[in-house]
Amino acid sequence: MDRLTKRTADGLAVLAGIDDGILAGAECAKAALDRLAAYEDTGLDPDDIRYAINHQLEHDRLKELAEADREGRVVVLPCNVGDTVFRIWRAKGREATITSHYMTDLGMVVRWMDKWGITVFPTYEAAVAALDGEVAGHG
Repeated sequence: MDRLTKRTADGLAVLAGIDDGILAGAECAKAALDRLAAYEDTGLDPDDIRYAINHQLEHDRLKELAEADREGRVVVLPCNVGDTVFRIWRAKGREATITSHYMTDLGMVVRWMDKWGITVFPTYEAAVAALDGEVAGHG
């Protein structure tokens, strides 16, 4: 749909056809008034329309996710790209240490999913507690 209006450099709304040739003078004004009347006939204001569009998109997305979940295609990641996680690191012949790691990309998050809660934790404190539990369990 071609716009019947445009914004000037200072943000003022003007009819587009008057000086750029989309429609000429009275024809442009009539077309703009017809479109405005059709919009006003809906009884909605711009916020109502944005709300309806956003909620329809959310509804469509939820339906898509529910279908993917039923098909076993949904995975909930244990952390976000950009998070820092803490890993219990065991170098051969050395005492275990806790190292921090920045999750740089989705591949890194996915690669470490099977280690989550075993050697990879969301906080330093959780890693310490797991390591303390291991040490206590072996003693």
